[in-house]
Amino acid sequence: MMRRVLIIPAAGLGTRLHSPLPKLLVPVGGIPMIDRLHQLYAGRVGRTIIVTNPAARPLVEDHVVRRDAVEVVVQEKPTGMLDAITIGAAAISPKWNTGSNGLICSSRRSVSSWPVQTGRPGMS
Repeated sequence: MMRRVLIIPAAGLGTRLHSPLPKLLVPVGGIPMIDRLHQLYAGRVGRTIIVTNPAARPLVEDHVVRRDAVEVVVQEKPTGMLDAITIGAAAISPKWNTGSNGLICSSRRSVSSWPVQTGRPGMS
């Protein structure tokens, strides 16, 4: 079975949601968005990397602390989605670099896949 790493770029502030919570912790139908993603990809990925902003990191880490194989990394400056994805890809450790596929799930309703050993999404 091929191992997969899910990268969730979630470093935006979510200001349009008018919530004090980071966007990925805002409940939809009573369930935080990040939990919906975990439910959706459970059994399909072996590891999840969440890219968040510095202010949201403590709340996000507290929320996912009990989950196995979840890592929270920070996009220090709001330089866009591609940078967030690249930061997530850089967090993939060498033990996952062989025979793995990366998945990117963004708020723009897209999922992309690439072979992890190339190091960066869309690069070969």
